[in-house]
Amino acid sequence: MKKSIYQLAILTFTLLLVSCKNNGNDEILDITTDKTLAIVKLNLEDLEKKIPSDKILNDTAKATFSKKDKEKAELFFDAEKNGIDIDKPLFVLVDSDKNSLISSFVLWLSDKDLFQKNFSKITEKTVKIDGKNYLYVGDKLIGSVKDDMLIMSASMDNPLTSLYGGYSSGPQNVSETFYKDFWLRKKIENEDVEEQIDQALKKDMDMSTWLNIQGFASLASKGYIETLAINKLLIGSSIGMNLNFEAGQIVLNTETYFNEEMKKIVDKYYKDKGINYDILKSVDIDKAKSYLIGYFSLDFLKYFIKEAGFEATINNVLASRDMSVDDIVNGFTGDYAFITYGDIKKQVYNEYFDYTYEQVTPNYALVFGKNGTKGTKIVDQFRNDFSLKDNIFYTNKDLFVMGNDAKTFDLLQNKKTATNKKLEKKSGITTYSWSNGADFNVAMLRGKSPSKAKIVNIISESKMDNGNTTSKIVVTLDKKDKNALVYLMGYE
Repeated sequence: MKKSIYQLAILTFTLLLVSCKNNGNDEILDITTDKTLAIVKLNLEDLEKKIPSDKILNDTAKATFSKKDKEKAELFFDAEKNGIDIDKPLFVLVDSDKNSLISSFVLWLSDKDLFQKNFSKITEKTVKIDGKNYLYVGDKLIGSVKDDMLIMSASMDNPLTSLYGGYSSGPQNVSETFYKDFWLRKKIENEDVEEQIDQALKKDMDMSTWLNIQGFASLASKGYIETLAINKLLIGSSIGMNLNFEAGQIVLNTETYFNEEMKKIVDKYYKDKGINYDILKSVDIDKAKSYLIGYFSLDFLKYFIKEAGFEATINNVLASRDMSVDDIVNGFTGDYAFITYGDIKKQVYNEYFDYTYEQVTPNYALVFGKNGTKGTKIVDQFRNDFSLKDNIFYTNKDLFVMGNDAKTFDLLQNKKTATNKKLEKKSGITTYSWSNGADFNVAMLRGKSPSKAKIVNIISESKMDNGNTTSKIVVTLDKKDKNALVYLMGYE
């Protein structure tokens, strides 16, 4: 049953990805406003080539299509015969509207009559564009058409409302008034942001996304962030992400687009900073399932806390533990590492119920760079924290290490050097991580994934580049002859 649900989810996603060709961002920029929080762009021409649609439709072992359902699916896969303009991409816009979010699918039609005819067959309801260019399925309004552009929108409450004790309802159809106003909306005027969006929504990636940092911060804080000095650093700043399915690999890239003031601040605190690999000199990672090592500027964090107006409040909270923000910033270097090993298993006797069970505890090590005696006060706080009583601690003038297996500390205590053949010492980056993918493979197995491939490793790295952050994550499979999507969908 789970397998069928998984296959249905894959098919549903696939059916949305009708064949199209990416042809730039000019038209989507014309309907992007100051209230737009995110834009997703699907390069459906490439995805059409990578998704094994023929195998999905003709695989009687995996897909239990009736003859009628198969005919519908074939219509979905053949977008060109559905009146959809295959020279244009598919976009999803997310806009803020007071305390609501509006999501809109945007695509282009080449033949309105054919579109209505074929989608009436697919939905088994009358699909009609009326005299006012509103799109109906049966008696339900779902979209609007202007020239050849089709939008289909839905409204939902701010999903973050629950953080404030509220209730979020599900998606709701919007009214004719909304669509009328949509076509009159005023496009974004900030040319720098326009350029960011155009750079983020790439034409040579399967999927790309632009996220408005200040917009999401305002949404999460219900506008409070706009009253703080820190807001000036977020205005006009965004994040771009792009995802590509390649031969035996999945590649995700991200990059920030900060405003000039923010870039200067980032560059100030991160210029010439990088990973200090010496913090793992006596910590073994060759037996690890995963490890992460990096540098984070604590002075940068202090600056943000101060600009946000939270320094006094945080110091008041820390005062009860005889600490301050300065103690933390001055006590540690900003160098850190996190390593996970195989689980610790031991037999535990429960006296109350008179039985023995196997206790499984994740085996980890957390490493911080320490500024000599300046970090002693903070280290003592960790040692005296009752919630951490089952952990083991090690400290010297340069390091503070916390873990839960005595073997992790053997090299440190004996002042020996780890071999660490798996440690990739790259220069010019601020974070690096590696995972053998074992936990993900277990999750896919438990989820009844039809995947014909296993993950060999997941590697990520990030760096600061002229005040902006760029990162890359690569998931590598044990099969490389075909596109990763083919294997993930259960085919060879």
